[in-house]
Amino acid sequence: MAAEMDIHVHVIRQHRMIDPYMICRAERIGRNEQCNIVQTHGYKPNVIGFFLKRLTGNPWLAFAHGYTDDNWKVRTYNLLDLLVLRYANVVIAVSNSMKKLLMKKGVKSSKIKIIHNAVDKTELIATIPENEARRSLKMENTYPVIGVVGRLGPEKGQIVFLKAFQYVLREFPHATALIIGDGQERRSLVDVCGKTNITNNVIFTGHVNNIADYFQIMDLLVIPSFSEGFPNVLLESMILGIPVIATSVGGIPEIVNSQNGVLIPAGDHDRMGREIVQLLSDRAQMNLLANNARDSISASFSPERRAEKIVELYHTMLRL
Repeated sequence: MAAEMDIHVHVIRQHRMIDPYMICRAERIGRNEQCNIVQTHGYKPNVIGFFLKRLTGNPWLAFAHGYTDDNWKVRTYNLLDLLVLRYANVVIAVSNSMKKLLMKKGVKSSKIKIIHNAVDKTELIATIPENEARRSLKMENTYPVIGVVGRLGPEKGQIVFLKAFQYVLREFPHATALIIGDGQERRSLVDVCGKTNITNNVIFTGHVNNIADYFQIMDLLVIPSFSEGFPNVLLESMILGIPVIATSVGGIPEIVNSQNGVLIPAGDHDRMGREIVQLLSDRAQMNLLANNARDSISASFSPERRAEKIVELYHTMLRL
């Protein structure tokens, strides 16, 4: 797409863990292309952005999408990212909760602009029919199918969902939980399923290339996270009309309300189980939430609206 629009694309490869050549290469490309703005995403690009601002004098726009807490290495990267973000001209936070975190870590409030993520429904196209997707998972035409999508890490709360799912199976013994994603918690989550005798009702897909193939077989999406930035999977499921139950953390309350979904406290598996059963027992309510969700996402989280806000920032930065 970039080539079709005559946008020049350069790939800068990293050859070792600490590679100053990346900064030199980026500076040379920026000078040759006569760039006016530096824009970065993620801790490595943000570090490069920090140096490019000083080497070129160009204003620097950095994005803060969110942070995980996997291990000491990731925590170190997070600290480095938060340190260099203090020196950006503008930092785009994807949610109000992210802005509060950035301010707490020393980024000036005046530098932070909130621009929510966006979703394009036309990109969420299934590549296989629904019945083929079910066959690939060796899944019969059972009801309901409850999806949980995300990296299998402790902050994502899949263990809470599995506890809630045990309650759900008392009312819906043929229910299937579709756990999509991979991560360091997979082994322990599989063990929990075995110890609680729910293995036959839980499918771990691992990483999938096209989430739309699996959205089409879900009756409900559950987000049991303890922490979030602004989850794209939530936007994607809602714009496709999948009812959602999600924890009230991070930027989720900026998307979900009582009219288009169900919010619950993080870690409360009893409440989660009750809400799942109540919603699955009321098809009319599920349809109402699904329709409201589709309308609210289409109106407020379009790519065009997000692009307009970013372009407005470009114009502001060029006047700096």
